[in-house]
Amino acid sequence: MSDYSLILGDLDLSPKSQGSGDYEYSVYAFQRSRPEPRINIVSSLLADGAIETKTGYENRTITFLIGISAPNSDALARGEQEVFREIQKGENTLYWTPNDGVGATTVFDVQWGDIEFAEPDDWDLDEMRGDRYYTVTLRCTAFGHSALLQTFTASAVVNPARTVVSDGSSVSGWTFNPSTTALAPSTDSGRTALKVTGLAWTVGTPNRSESGAVSPSVGPVPSVSIDYRRRSLNDTVSFYIVTPTGDRLRTPALTQVSTEGFTRYHFNTADITTAFRLRLYVEHADAGTPPIVYYVDEFATQAAVPALATRTSLRSVDIEGSVRTPGTLTISHASTALSDVLALSCPDLARGYIPDLRRFRTSGGSISSDSAAISGSSEPLSGTPFTARVPYAMYEPGLYTVVARIRTTGVGTATVTAKDGSLAPASSTATCILPNTSSIYQWVTVGRIHLPPRNYGPMNAGQFDISLTGSTSATVDDVWVIPVKDSALTLTSTALTNRRLTLASPSLDYPGGASWVGDAADGSDAFAAMRLLSSDQRRWFYPAQTLIYVAASGPTTPVDITGSYMASYHTNAVK
Repeated sequence: MSDYSLILGDLDLSPKSQGSGDYEYSVYAFQRSRPEPRINIVSSLLADGAIETKTGYENRTITFLIGISAPNSDALARGEQEVFREIQKGENTLYWTPNDGVGATTVFDVQWGDIEFAEPDDWDLDEMRGDRYYTVTLRCTAFGHSALLQTFTASAVVNPARTVVSDGSSVSGWTFNPSTTALAPSTDSGRTALKVTGLAWTVGTPNRSESGAVSPSVGPVPSVSIDYRRRSLNDTVSFYIVTPTGDRLRTPALTQVSTEGFTRYHFNTADITTAFRLRLYVEHADAGTPPIVYYVDEFATQAAVPALATRTSLRSVDIEGSVRTPGTLTISHASTALSDVLALSCPDLARGYIPDLRRFRTSGGSISSDSAAISGSSEPLSGTPFTARVPYAMYEPGLYTVVARIRTTGVGTATVTAKDGSLAPASSTATCILPNTSSIYQWVTVGRIHLPPRNYGPMNAGQFDISLTGSTSATVDDVWVIPVKDSALTLTSTALTNRRLTLASPSLDYPGGASWVGDAADGSDAFAAMRLLSSDQRRWFYPAQTLIYVAASGPTTPVDITGSYMASYHTNAVK
């Protein structure tokens, strides 16, 4: 068992540490206190009590008593001088290491400090013994953090290694629930797949029937995928992970890619440590005739979840610590300027959330191939609205910002509407003015809407429509729906001609956050980019997972995404 370590900047206050002269320090009554919660009282109709929400934390105050021991009064004074010089530095760093030699060092960022000469009634006796005592007060940021810089790479994997477990030619390993009447190989869209036929009956409500199939057992593996083809626009599909103990966990699809008439769903299963099976649950809105029919094919394991597309990347990053922490995020490409960039970071919603909507498009104008479009295609906004049908389960209830990438030849308007068309009218709408972009794509913030447009049960597998319509001069690339709560959204206001963009959270060094662009990997040519961005700089990394999404119009291969941070903790850091 060793002594603890306490170091303030350049001043070692560990037990019996020697000062720069013939004096030594002792520390007593070390109090780290707590970060002070910031409470907001919400108006309500409660007769007694109140609804309180915690919106954040204020700074914490650390105090301790420092003793200086020396052979004479001049040495005592020089000890005081050394302490007060360190305190007067203002912003500083306090390092605390537990005494057992096992625990990690916790760092507290000091904003200011002060000392008070402690003069009890018997101070003269202390003086005669060669001791003087001072109360030290340090005002620190709310949380302690690790002394180690954590880094991560969230770059997309374009073609991860993929092993097909079931190719649709055999039912081996597959099972189905009682509402499924048949499961057999068949030919659909020119390829052999498992045809699943369900009962034409009602389950729970007058106009609903269901069917389910369960895959062969696999794992543990980082990712799985499956190809699914529905035979009716009224079918909705949900996915569950089934473990050997019978646990059934609803799991989101991280990416959805159309392939030969089928939709390929990808799932991140890296946190599942046992073998598991994937269960499809399909509901049909019109019971009776015909019964549910759908096809599944190529159930496969993967070394990683692949990139969403060539110009978009979505990744969930593991973040250490117990509380949100500041850090930096760098978006780069080896050879091509980034041009128009949308960067989002937020807590992982774990609901299969995907910001861009073109992959969910069900109707709209005439689609044209467009090499300047991030999605690869575009369409006019006038006439038939751009409409995407999205699953309710993908959105945590709350406010969302709708962003579109649009080019125009004149001034106009754009309106976004979220509407549940399957029930009584329920919608949320926002409208904006479109500038004349002279046929050059620009990011346009259409407005904020509440999603989903009505309240559903937590296991509801339904869908609703998000539509965008605009003036005759407007052409849309894609539409992005961004959560407002706890999210940081960065949009370029000018096309970037550099290959690297770095975004930094607000901190003591950069109270308003910061951003830089450049080309060199070491940042030697970086310069401030704030005038090039329309950005919310409240960028934080959230434990245990943070979702990072990037869309860039310049490169035709996925960008590299890297980040760094120091994990934050309430009071004590973890190794």
